[in-house]
Amino acid sequence: MITRLWTHLGLLAGLALLVSSCWNTDNKIRGTLGASPLEMEIPETLDLSQDLKLSISGGTPPYQVEVLEGLGAFDSSSGVFVPKISGNIRLKIVDSQNKTVEKSFTVTLGPVVSRSVKSYSFQLDSDRLFFISDLDIEGHPDLYSFDLNTQTKTKLNGPPSGGKGDVYDFKLSPDLTQVVYRSDPETDSLRQLYAVSVNGGSVTKLNHTDQHVANSFLFGQSVQDDYVITPNGRVIYRDGNHDRFVDNEMRVQVVNLDGSQWSYVNPALTGGPDRSVEEFWVSPNGQWTVGRLMWWENWAFQGFAFLSDGSTSSMVNRLHDVITNFSQQLEYGNSSIRFSSNSEWIYTQMRYNFMDPTDMYRLYFTHLSVDPSSPVLLGKNYSLLSSSPDSSKIAVREVEKVGVYIVTKDIHIMNPDGSSPFSLGEDVTKFKFTNNTQKLIFVRPSTGRLYSVQTDGTGEIVLSGVVASGGAISSINLNEAGTQVLYWSSEENGTDFHLYKVNIDGSGYQKISKQGLSKTPIKFVMSADVNFCYFSVDTDNDSKADEFYVLDIVQGKYQKISGVFPEGKILYDFFVNEDKRRIYFVVKDNILPDFDIYLAALGY
Repeated sequence: MITRLWTHLGLLAGLALLVSSCWNTDNKIRGTLGASPLEMEIPETLDLSQDLKLSISGGTPPYQVEVLEGLGAFDSSSGVFVPKISGNIRLKIVDSQNKTVEKSFTVTLGPVVSRSVKSYSFQLDSDRLFFISDLDIEGHPDLYSFDLNTQTKTKLNGPPSGGKGDVYDFKLSPDLTQVVYRSDPETDSLRQLYAVSVNGGSVTKLNHTDQHVANSFLFGQSVQDDYVITPNGRVIYRDGNHDRFVDNEMRVQVVNLDGSQWSYVNPALTGGPDRSVEEFWVSPNGQWTVGRLMWWENWAFQGFAFLSDGSTSSMVNRLHDVITNFSQQLEYGNSSIRFSSNSEWIYTQMRYNFMDPTDMYRLYFTHLSVDPSSPVLLGKNYSLLSSSPDSSKIAVREVEKVGVYIVTKDIHIMNPDGSSPFSLGEDVTKFKFTNNTQKLIFVRPSTGRLYSVQTDGTGEIVLSGVVASGGAISSINLNEAGTQVLYWSSEENGTDFHLYKVNIDGSGYQKISKQGLSKTPIKFVMSADVNFCYFSVDTDNDSKADEFYVLDIVQGKYQKISGVFPEGKILYDFFVNEDKRRIYFVVKDNILPDFDIYLAALGY
């Protein structure tokens, strides 16, 4: 009897010990699932500022991990689980003896890189972020460089010396060693141009703008915001009110980044301030500068090309026919002047005669490397859409006047000089050249399908499947090799978006996502291994990103990153750096024109 009682007591004690060993008393998962308890080390700080790796041990390996909530990757060889997004994570861990245990935890985003950002530029190749913010003095914006590796911030602009010293905008040199910015450190009303190393240090003034007195009036006009840094390290800019020109004339100038070799780009104009450069463009190689000049005698804008080193001594390189009446003029904005990617060709859009429906616009081309002074009429009622990456083909859109409206017509593909044209028709949107310029992909809205055609007009094929009535392809993207197309397409009534992929030859068509998305995708980025797609969506139909999702392409499931941004803040943009396995979120204030920038890490 006594022996039997001790036996029962021993069994009860063993059961109590078993229950105790399975109880979570700290930051570890515990369970008697074999020779030793199953454990996962959980760090005290669960954020994505660094690679977050959670090791599993104990039990009887190998393990299997099922992600019940959230998103992450498990490496069975090392027993490491890596969360991929912030939010709630719930795991089910199974060992080889089919014993299980679950664990839930919350992963947050990394630290805020900066708040109250006015403008920014990510340079992920050099692991730097540049931004303007009033971090130090409220209402006084300064320029900062932020090292994304060391998380250190450096103020770049110099101190004020009589003016406010506010920074208004900035641009980076092509080699990413210098920052050029506009500020007013000397006089409040005069924005001038400065250069500084990305590491900080001494500041170099670049422009020669000065205030001066003429006829008892004080003149001075700021450097404009359209300055350009050329590939060979020269800065081209425009400002007004030089000693010889006391009205509002703008002239284009060029200077080295160290402040040396300053000169005018457009030649000296005689007869007083009768022409002013209201806009200018620089060729991709920096050799040519085109000015949109106001001729004050007839208020017409005309286009002229100048060598950027200032050696063009006269107004000889007119980019269109001579203007004969005040209604003829160069169009305004980026649509008026386009360079080919190799800088050899320039295309000029001119408003010509709105009284003649057949000759409202004219598109000219000039072969700069052959004869910059001889423009050739490419076509009437043409507007340039784009040129291929190797500049061997261009795409133009034909327009037509119907009543009081201008309507778009056919898209034509042709050689740079207008030869060998063929038409895609007018039912075309979202077209892109492949990187090797061998093919063109585009969407026909009437069918809602994606097509591919060779750039000589032959071999048109259908790439996408049939889209349901009311559906449409919203965005397309080509891989670097130009062999595969990824695109988002909606189903009926423009909802239920899915991600698809197809090879450029029409093979390998596949719907990737298993879940439909009820919101419009705005931007998407694929991981290098094409296993994940990061994308933002528009939730209120204002064509702006509001939410961020991650799509696991292997599983075909996506998940929203939710609950990570403060109230009153919305997602504005994101940047993915695969080399460093990081992602940066730009979050915008709902009311103020300011941004906050968050840092997170990627786990793939």
